[in-house]
Amino acid sequence: MTTSEKFINSKSNLQCMSNAERDTQRKYIKIDYVKCTGCRTCEMICAITHGSTAPSHSRIKVDSFFPGIDIPSLCKHCIDPPCFKCSFGAMTMENGVVRIDKEKCVGCGVCAQNCPIDAIKIIKSKAIKCDLCGKCVEMCPTNALFFSETSEEAKLTRTDKDEVMKEILGVGGL
Repeated sequence: MTTSEKFINSKSNLQCMSNAERDTQRKYIKIDYVKCTGCRTCEMICAITHGSTAPSHSRIKVDSFFPGIDIPSLCKHCIDPPCFKCSFGAMTMENGVVRIDKEKCVGCGVCAQNCPIDAIKIIKSKAIKCDLCGKCVEMCPTNALFFSETSEEAKLTRTDKDEVMKEILGVGGL
């Protein structure tokens, strides 16, 4: 089994793989919006995985538009990331994965201001964002989150959320 297959198919390997192994191929976390129930398990497990019990410290965010209309969002690891406008060089890309160098990050917020989907937060004077650890995918009770190697569904902008909501309600489509 290749490293890529292990990464996508084996829940136990998600927590054991090194960043170097994980970076061998570009990956995306995709979202099946219809399957999402808004339970926020992804937010809680993300916060816990990264050392907090506060859901506000999660690297994935679930926006509730109406009862039953919940749309998760997280870093899409853009090919040409607008967050790279960081004056301190804290934003890097390794094999298609956008990373934050915690040593260089001063929490100025330029990366967060330039992110078109609000996927970067400043917590305790440091920027945080999805690092593709995979815990949210592993723990999602409805399998609404999953890994993919294609970017088509990974392109979500603020304006696209309205289209997703219309699709879920059955009044329009993407």
